[in-house]
Amino acid sequence: MTSLKTILLSLTTAATLGSLVFAVDSTAPSTATPPAASSDGPRNRIERLMKFAAYKLELSETQVTALKEIFTLHQPELQPLLERARTEREELRSLVAAGTLDEAALEAQAAKIAETTKALTIASAHLRSDLRAVLTPEQVDTLMQARRHGAARRQHGREAVGHRINAP
Repeated sequence: MTSLKTILLSLTTAATLGSLVFAVDSTAPSTATPPAASSDGPRNRIERLMKFAAYKLELSETQVTALKEIFTLHQPELQPLLERARTEREELRSLVAAGTLDEAALEAQAAKIAETTKALTIASAHLRSDLRAVLTPEQVDTLMQARRHGAARRQHGREAVGHRINAP
């Protein structure tokens, strides 16, 4: 079961890559006006991320255009993988919630998730590599610092939930 938890954690991390790529520490100084919050759905998520990145990383117009092109280039590969990952997680949840334990089906589903996670991780790494090529070293440093900050916040949240679950 530990390997299943690891697979699911890896899948969740990979599936949220889009939001992690541009998650930046809110304490970063900037003179620009922050982008307005929006609830226009997932179709414009990349556009909102680009506005946020342009604000926090102080991207030039050339960089914004290049990043949009990179996202557009990688979307045909990433989108089906993300959808497949979502479907596979739902199927796994159904198997876990079923009235009878079918260990063979659970193992087969976990193997599917592992394969999708592998493909998604590789595709995401290509995307990140292309994105980093557009950024200055200072922007990459800011981005990496923000990712570390976000990882620490997520870990703290997981620990807090774990303490509440394990409390007597």
